[in-house]
Amino acid sequence: MLTLRYVLCALLFATPPLATAEPAQTAVDMEQLGWLEGRWVGEGLGAKAEEIWSSPADGTMMGVFRLIQADGSVSFYELLLIDATGLKLKHFNADLTAWETKDEMLHFKFAAQTPTSLTLNGLKFESPTPDTLIIELTMQGADGSRRIETFDMQRQPLP
Repeated sequence: MLTLRYVLCALLFATPPLATAEPAQTAVDMEQLGWLEGRWVGEGLGAKAEEIWSSPADGTMMGVFRLIQADGSVSFYELLLIDATGLKLKHFNADLTAWETKDEMLHFKFAAQTPTSLTLNGLKFESPTPDTLIIELTMQGADGSRRIETFDMQRQPLP
């Protein structure tokens, strides 16, 4: 038993104190999100997906999304906002009638961030190259099942 105490004490004193460890990131760092800015076009949900993001300003980034079917018709739009807490969004039909009520919105809360990715609860943005964006959306079925819908996007110039 005495030997075990010496081993535990040695390990305790050999480990750097917790106070010197970097604190966990608890909010979106808007200064690290410049890679998301611009127009992204690709495929997702079986159709053409287009997403446009502004540059960070006043602690937020705004974005818009639309899903375009093969016949050219728009299925729906989204209005997007990233702030320190994560991503908030509202859906709209092609005629701009809202899916959510006036005061409702979806909120994907911040989980983690790297210089080329943003992970939220249920949604991830990752840019493996400067002109590639992969979006992974966790979708839940009415039966409680979950699946990940992947959007493979490429950077495009604004028209």
